[in-house]
Amino acid sequence: PGGSGRRGLEAPPGGPAGAGLGMPGEGVRSLQALARRALVPALPRLQSLGPLSEEHTLQLLQETLSTGRLTPHTLELFVATGHEGVLAAVERLGVQPLHLPVLPLPCRGPRF
Repeated sequence: PGGSGRRGLEAPPGGPAGAGLGMPGEGVRSLQALARRALVPALPRLQSLGPLSEEHTLQLLQETLSTGRLTPHTLELFVATGHEGVLAAVERLGVQPLHLPVLPLPCRGPRF
């Protein structure tokens, strides 16, 4: 039916045009936050965070810390990005990579 051709921006019943759309960029920021929250539980299954920008990696680190999901593997993922801001944040936290000791194995060969 006739109209301005602005599908999706029509006024909802009882409201002005564009109502509920929020500020420009607001949806993008909330989508990024949702993506970060969804990504945190998946970090143990990831091999690399290399494709993420430094800004997004720092935000993901903050989300990981706030949810208490920093593990030795996830710490390695963040450090492996090589982003200066991420390395500085890890240094400020005083978090060290976990180095497990190598335990001696019993020798099965002849004893001397």
